[in-house]
Amino acid sequence: MTMQIILVGLSLVLATTVARSLPLNITEVTSNSVFLGTRAADDEFPYMAFIGNGDYDPRTNGYCSAVLITPSHLLTHGKCEQADLGHSLTTYRWAYFGGAIKKRISKRIVGQTRLSLSGRDYIGPVYDLVVMELDGEVDLSDSIQPIKIIPTNDQDLVQWSHMRTVSFGPMTLTDAGGILNSELSFPFDNKQCSEKFPVFSPDYSLCVAGQDLDPQLSEGDNGGALVALRSGCGKGCLVGLVGYEPLMEHSDGHIWPIVPYVYVRVSKFCGKIAGATGGKFRCTNVVD
Repeated sequence: MTMQIILVGLSLVLATTVARSLPLNITEVTSNSVFLGTRAADDEFPYMAFIGNGDYDPRTNGYCSAVLITPSHLLTHGKCEQADLGHSLTTYRWAYFGGAIKKRISKRIVGQTRLSLSGRDYIGPVYDLVVMELDGEVDLSDSIQPIKIIPTNDQDLVQWSHMRTVSFGPMTLTDAGGILNSELSFPFDNKQCSEKFPVFSPDYSLCVAGQDLDPQLSEGDNGGALVALRSGCGKGCLVGLVGYEPLMEHSDGHIWPIVPYVYVRVSKFCGKIAGATGGKFRCTNVVD
């Protein structure tokens, strides 16, 4: 299998996008809100970041989730670049941690991945990841910590009983937006994704299926994380980033994803991620 990754710089271009909106000012959002309105401990998701425009207006600006991988780098998914999904990183200038704590995004690097799937070369957004460089380092604390990336195989996923999908996103029209946090109680099913998505590759993807999944738990929005809670991972190790969600319009006019979901196996691109950070990030091969 041939794989080429082309790293290109993106210039800053102002754009206006309409995304799933948060109903309040960004400074009121805490990064540790949990879906359905309950509050988590301040340090429960120390690696999650919210990226948005410095002059944030939820009615006109998109937003994305991201994970902190070094004190000065974030990782998110390339589909944040797709304006047709209601998100565009071209509007983003700031990364927010723990609500009002923010750091300017100084540079973005896009990794475009060529994969050979079913005998055909494929280039597309499903497997694209974006590394963001911050203007300086964030001050690490109990509530702000980088996440580890670990390799996985299907046997690992069967054995790991504690996994979470976490992201920023809307909760209700009246509650504060924050982390969507769902414990996986549904299976990984590559067959479902293979049937529905022609670009699905089990070597590079994880398929999260199951009909008991609440469609309003968007399983990551853009840049949302699939996280393993296990020995050696502290508050969680990164297993995947959501790469594709089939969307369905509901009667209230909102667009919510439906199952199954495709997550990129982030560890497959670990070396390229490390290169994009200038060697500041190191892959984790073994978790004690």
